[in-house]
Amino acid sequence: MRESEDFRPILERLDAKAPGVELLSQTQVGRILGICRQTAAKRYPFHDGYINKVTLARVIAKESSR
Repeated sequence: MRESEDFRPILERLDAKAPGVELLSQTQVGRILGICRQTAAKRYPFHDGYINKVTLARVIAKESSR
């Protein structure tokens, strides 16, 4: 499967906002994206309260391509 053209820039922005962190909590995602923790939890596929940064970038890129 080919990655979205938006994927790499999104991942780079996430890396800049949370350097050295691979797993992000719902609270961190909320802060980074400017949404509340509850909205982040509903919108993104967290597992045990965390999401991998690469997975988050893929989901955001997929949303932006719609």
